[in-house]
Amino acid sequence: MNVVPGKQILENYWNRLQGAIDGKIDVYTYNEGFTYASCPAMMTIDLGKLCSLSLIRFLLWDKDNRVYQYRLLISTVTKTTTGIVNLVNALADLQIR
Repeated sequence: MNVVPGKQILENYWNRLQGAIDGKIDVYTYNEGFTYASCPAMMTIDLGKLCSLSLIRFLLWDKDNRVYQYRLLISTVTKTTTGIVNLVNALADLQIR
C-alpha cells in the first residue's frame, strides 16, 4: 500500500507537487513526472497517523550528472525528529526497506 498519495506536502515552494506523491516511479520525462524546488529545500509529508513503513524511496533525477545531498528525518510528533539517512554527494536513487 502506498501511504503518500493524497497527502499534503507542507512546504509551499515546491513545483509540480503531484510528481512527489502520485506513487508513479517510472514515468518521468524532461517535462513531467517530477517535483522540484530551489535549493536548499525541505519536504515535509504528514501521513496523518502513525504508520508502519516498509519502503521509503528517493527517486533522484538521473538524466544528467548532478550530485545530491539529503537527509531523511522521521517523527511521530512534528516537533521531534530522528535522523535515519544523511547522504552527501549521492549519485544514485536510494531505497530504505
